[in-house]
Amino acid sequence: MSRILFSVLALSLVQVALAEDSKKDPLTAIKAMTEAATPSSEHRKLEPLVGSWTYVCKAWMDPSKPAMESTGTIERKWILGKRFIEEKVSGTNFDGSSGFEGLGTIGYDNAQKKYTTSWICTMCTGSSTGVGKSDDAGKEFSFETEGFCPIEKKLIKGREELKIESPDKTVMTSYHTVDGKEVKAMEIVAIRRR
Repeated sequence: MSRILFSVLALSLVQVALAEDSKKDPLTAIKAMTEAATPSSEHRKLEPLVGSWTYVCKAWMDPSKPAMESTGTIERKWILGKRFIEEKVSGTNFDGSSGFEGLGTIGYDNAQKKYTTSWICTMCTGSSTGVGKSDDAGKEFSFETEGFCPIEKKLIKGREELKIESPDKTVMTSYHTVDGKEVKAMEIVAIRRR
């Protein structure tokens, strides 16, 4: 039901935008919507992420203590006509028990000229989002992120770096700001499954 409501809302917003622009020039509005909806060379930079992966995740709740670890698999595939990559993660929780699941998206917003991310998982009932950029070669992506922390009970802003180190290895590193200093919070090393 929520997907239907969201689709109706999105369609309504598009119709409002088209109506406003059509007062000026309907062809301009159609052109703008077409450009915003067409996958671009920026989308193609995400192609190396597609596939099946195994991962090791290290997380630091306290930077002065050893990292907690979890392991699992990542399945990434194109969705919505190669506009977004869907990322499904299955693995262990940090206590070693099975049952962790996560779902994310990575895409490129032609209108904002920024990469976008979203993430939800079984470790909480909130979501996090990010916007960012890539280097010219499409090997390094950086995102400014935010999500509500259920432990600290506040919105946490951070930074993520996603590096495509080779066709068979990616590394995602997450940083949070604590007491005005940036600290490494998480590192996920993914290796392509053959």
